[in-house]
Amino acid sequence: MPEDGGAPSDREQAGSLDADESRTPFPAPPHDGRFTSIALPADFDPRILLTGPDAAEVSVCYERADRGLILVGIGEAARIGAHAGGGPEAIREAALRLLRDGASEGDAAGPLRPRLLGGFAFDPAAPLGGPWDGFDYGWLSLPRLLFVRDGDDCGVVIAPGTYPAEAEGLIERAEGAAPEAEDERPEGALRVVWDINRPALLSSVTEIASEVREGRYEKAVLASVREIETARPIEPGAVLAKLRADYPHCYLFSFRRGDAIFLGATPEQLARLRGGAVSTLGLAGSAPRGRTAEEDRALGEALLRNAKERIEHEIVVRALREGVASLAGELEAPNRPELLRLHNIQHLATEVRGRALPGVDILDLVGRLHPTPAVCGWPPAHAREVLARHERFDRGWYAGPIGWIDGAGDGEFAVGLRSALVRGRRAWLFAGAGITADSTANAELAEIELKFRPLTSAFGGGVM
Repeated sequence: MPEDGGAPSDREQAGSLDADESRTPFPAPPHDGRFTSIALPADFDPRILLTGPDAAEVSVCYERADRGLILVGIGEAARIGAHAGGGPEAIREAALRLLRDGASEGDAAGPLRPRLLGGFAFDPAAPLGGPWDGFDYGWLSLPRLLFVRDGDDCGVVIAPGTYPAEAEGLIERAEGAAPEAEDERPEGALRVVWDINRPALLSSVTEIASEVREGRYEKAVLASVREIETARPIEPGAVLAKLRADYPHCYLFSFRRGDAIFLGATPEQLARLRGGAVSTLGLAGSAPRGRTAEEDRALGEALLRNAKERIEHEIVVRALREGVASLAGELEAPNRPELLRLHNIQHLATEVRGRALPGVDILDLVGRLHPTPAVCGWPPAHAREVLARHERFDRGWYAGPIGWIDGAGDGEFAVGLRSALVRGRRAWLFAGAGITADSTANAELAEIELKFRPLTSAFGGGVM
């Protein structure tokens, strides 16, 4: 499999090629090294592939269904890998060349256009370790088959060298599969293998808050990891279905390398670029949801008035504006944050919009904005040093950029939050909290526990 964005070899073509393609509406494989796009019925849902008989072939998935976008990739025709310290911008030319070399005129503009999907490590300079083998410092992948729902359009984008009949076979098997039985995994079937060191975390929060009060830096985002084990192998499609039901306004994602899958449901957009329009979302400041409508409103109003949470949020919005200012003009952002209400948590949210300067692409924006103060701290150099002293695990892709890019340089990347790395029956769950001058240790621990809940629930319920 080529790492440098070259054309796929004959060995990378589909292995099952005996179908009589003359009996299907799918064309013969292209021989000119170009992408093929085929429209599918409007009622076809690409997510059926996530739980069908070929679910193990799903290599990448990215969706924001409430905005009409679903991307499900099968296999891999090519992959462009990032290097230590390089960042997303370092692979821009290879990514755009791969997308443009096989594109026909008009491919870059329509909904059924070629795209690369992938992500990047939170810290491109950190030593690789832990369970993140295969994810490395990041990569962008070209699926052999990319099933797309974009607004009212639905279809499949077929990479050069891939047989279109492979797509037809996948669809037939998925649609013909019997509905799966309800998940009978009992509540409390999750076992904690390795948990938060609570005394160490409480001590770290107290120390960081003290340093912020002394003026050494403005904020640091301290993350934790919890390793769990389930009674049977984790099924990514079932986990995503649960997250989709509970968090319909989040970005759902899954990225597979070998037997490992990084998946989650994140509320935070890092950057979006489409036709010159730029947007990024400042998301910081959190509170739980109420058990009644009245309690929920009271918690939301208290969050909007909370000085500590507002300061944390303003740090993030200020950094986003400064980051985007060098790449876009006509910047606009509300003076007062809104509430973004999710299933079990609510956040302060402010969207920053603008117009990209000539020549700016989505990877420019990702490289300039990551890491935001919402996942690292401020100033970033000081915050990274603080995290290196207090965190005793490899974040890998957690809190890193995940998303897609097309041949025009447009795309969208979210922040890999509310996420977990899955290998068989094991999963590593990640969550963090922003520490400022007014932070209290117990409150930040409670926030981290709250952020563990989405994946804990999706994996089967409580822990034991």
